[in-house]
Amino acid sequence: MDTIDKNISINLRKIRKEQNMSLDMLSERTLVSKSMLGQIERGESNPTITTIAKICEGLRIGIEDLLYREKDPISLVKKEQCRVTRSAQSRYAVRLVFPFDKERNFEIYTISIEAGAQMQLPSHGAHTTEYITVTQGTLILRHENKELKLACGDSACLCAGGEYTWQNMGDGQAQMSVVMTVS
Repeated sequence: MDTIDKNISINLRKIRKEQNMSLDMLSERTLVSKSMLGQIERGESNPTITTIAKICEGLRIGIEDLLYREKDPISLVKKEQCRVTRSAQSRYAVRLVFPFDKERNFEIYTISIEAGAQMQLPSHGAHTTEYITVTQGTLILRHENKELKLACGDSACLCAGGEYTWQNMGDGQAQMSVVMTVS
């Protein structure tokens, strides 16, 4: 059973029970046979788009309520699970913590820059904004004709429409947390 069929199976049973409906009652409201509904709930049948539409109409729900798995209210991302991109000389590392997905318009990552190193970044597009908080060390941000010095605990907002550079002027590693949004 593929992911969508499994989601439909789990969600159909859950929604039907939440609405205190038997398979007979659901069959009457959807014009889908009781046996077909039972097979779908058990994951034994792959429903057609027409069948899914009838079920959604009968239950008065959106199709996404059947197709997508309910998110856990809390999720853990272990450091080892994150994708890390390093510079050729390993002078900086970017760890992607929460990548973009269809349900949110942001991503979160952490960046580590070694002492004396700099990281040049291209434009992320006119509709991109970055919210940065330095969590260790001191960093210099250069963007167009501006230069900002951010110490540990300082934050900045950058409308990343052009190229920019981060530079670690300190003696030790500097780190920052970044939330990037797209509007």
